[in-house]
Amino acid sequence: MRKINLLGVPLDNLDVEEVLSQIFYIYKKRQQLLFTPNVDFLINAQNDKEFKFILNEADISIPDGKPLIWTSKFLGVPLKRKISGSSLFLNFVKYLLKKNSRFFY
Repeated sequence: MRKINLLGVPLDNLDVEEVLSQIFYIYKKRQQLLFTPNVDFLINAQNDKEFKFILNEADISIPDGKPLIWTSKFLGVPLKRKISGSSLFLNFVKYLLKKNSRFFY
């Protein structure tokens, strides 16, 4: 899994299927810390060292916002796509159902 660093915050460069399989792999083993950072996250992390530290501790950090995609392309390290937290949640529930796994919310 390749990570791309934007303003000191690592972001995973994955498409939706890769994210789902990575989450499922970790989900079967342990709890995990997953973030869907947007521009506000990255800007706030510049002034809040504790927030930045927490973002850097993520098992998976998925870009949620087109500006992050545009910035990564401009910097020459393009991210595959934005994946919003809300769509990721619904896709993961569907993924779990296909795998006949339990889901508790």
